[in-house]
Order: sequence, then structure tokens, then C-alpha cells
Amino acid sequence: MASTAKLVARAVFENSPFVRCFRCLSRQAGVAESDARKAGQHLVKRDEFFITRRECQFCGRTDDVLVGGKAAA
Repeated sequence: MASTAKLVARAVFENSPFVRCFRCLSRQAGVAESDARKAGQHLVKRDEFFITRRECQFCGRTDDVLVGGKAAA
């Protein structure tokens, strides 16, 4: 999980300030979408990222996206 989480985290930071849905993020990171989502949950638990719903700047779908940094309260 750690290596998948690193791939996903790197992809998020490479896209910043733009966001990609998990489908597009998984393709960029070269992992399965389900693995990208699990890695995203792992990163959220470590309080390094948060998940929100936004429009994917790559495919245009509104879906869950992984964003670096802590969620604003």
C-alpha cells in the first residue's frame, strides 16, 4: 500500500492546483482505480490529504477527488 500511496500522492502534487477524479488519477499513477481509492483513504487517515467532490479537470466529470493538504474546517 505504501508504494501505491506514494504514486497516488505524487500524481496529486503533479496536478496541483488542478484535480483529477479517481478514475483519471489512477490512470495517471498507473494503478487500478480501486487501489487508488484505497491509497487515498490511507493518505486521508495520515491527515495529509482530504477527499471532496469537484469537477475533474481532465475528463470533466464531477466526482470524488483527492486534494493535498488538510481540509478547511
